[in-house]
Amino acid sequence: MANDDVTTQTSEEEGGRVEGGRRRCSGEDARIFQEDVEEEKEDLRWKPVRLRASDIAKCVGVHPFAEIDELFMNLIYQGAMGAATLKEDAEALGAVLETKEEAAERTLGKASRGTREAVERAAKRAMVTKTADGVTAVVRTATEAVDAAVKSAELSEKEGRDLKAHFANVARTDFGRRAEHPALRQYEQQTGSSVSHSNDRLFVWNLPGDNDDVLFCIVGKIDGIAVEARGSRRVVIEVKNRVNGRRPPVPPELYDQIQLLVYMYLAGCELGDLVQCVRGGKASRVEISRVTKAQHENDWKAIILPRLYDLARAVDDLRRSLQRRRAFLAASPKGRWDIAATLCDWLPHPSPNYAGIFFSEDHDGSNDLQLQRESTGMAAAQETRQHHEVDDDEDLEMQHALAASLQQHQ
Repeated sequence: MANDDVTTQTSEEEGGRVEGGRRRCSGEDARIFQEDVEEEKEDLRWKPVRLRASDIAKCVGVHPFAEIDELFMNLIYQGAMGAATLKEDAEALGAVLETKEEAAERTLGKASRGTREAVERAAKRAMVTKTADGVTAVVRTATEAVDAAVKSAELSEKEGRDLKAHFANVARTDFGRRAEHPALRQYEQQTGSSVSHSNDRLFVWNLPGDNDDVLFCIVGKIDGIAVEARGSRRVVIEVKNRVNGRRPPVPPELYDQIQLLVYMYLAGCELGDLVQCVRGGKASRVEISRVTKAQHENDWKAIILPRLYDLARAVDDLRRSLQRRRAFLAASPKGRWDIAATLCDWLPHPSPNYAGIFFSEDHDGSNDLQLQRESTGMAAAQETRQHHEVDDDEDLEMQHALAASLQQHQ
């Protein structure tokens, strides 16, 4: 049945910019923009905190693999104002900024020509491979090349570990993105439903603060919206490509359900299907799990949304306090995570040996600091993921514990 509170307006392009139509969902506004519109050059002032739908579970403390210091870094220094502020703060601290990609390129540049060529060939193959086995093969090739470089002292053990983790993450993420379309086609064949709007719109949901100004917004692109074969109900589709070939968890992980729930709110839908596509060899199979807004509505209102408001206020306060912001930036990775967990007490604290985004001495031995966005923390998280993927029972117990944690805060 149509919801009388939901209205849509077709987007119109004006002067190279697309103004989004507005969708009202039970008193909450969401603006929709077309996909390939470049962001207008921002003036240098703080904009509302921008939360990605895929990060919401991390923000509310129910994603076991979140790196909270990196999450807060990205939120504090968002947009044009964030970039300018980060540059000023880094200069004040004597720091040199480096992205993940730049760190990987710098590390690879230290290796021999043979190592560089082997990794670069693997990277090119990874961009076009069409099977999960192909991804596994190119990751193995790159890993072997980097391991050989470490053994011959071209790279340190830590540099090798970070480079392998970065390569594997990029290769698997890119494959998952490219495999979304085939997964949607399999979903259509299996359900008889027709899927549309596959990642062709950016949804932006503005949420007001105390004075009705926008405090933060939730943004996301939806993999697809289907209309059920029998009936007219709209269903939000979220695809998860599993490349390890193992049985996907049913019910799906709590953090995956939360991501799908956010997309349902953005699209104004009551139903969602979590499509887990297991890819091993040339064959693949699809596991479809139905998620409803009603299942999570109480948790959304009593726990998730209040936590998002508190987190957005904490980030906004850090943005606007020079002393606290620079103290956060200058802290160790564990220190930054601890600051975030103190400000938002539902967030977990890091492990004692966490070394995610970190400062280290510059390579020439000077006192300049290097801000690196890739580290052993990523490799440790990767190992943790692999461990939990092997033990389905343990993983299910972990999800039950996370769900129980949510319930305790009601």
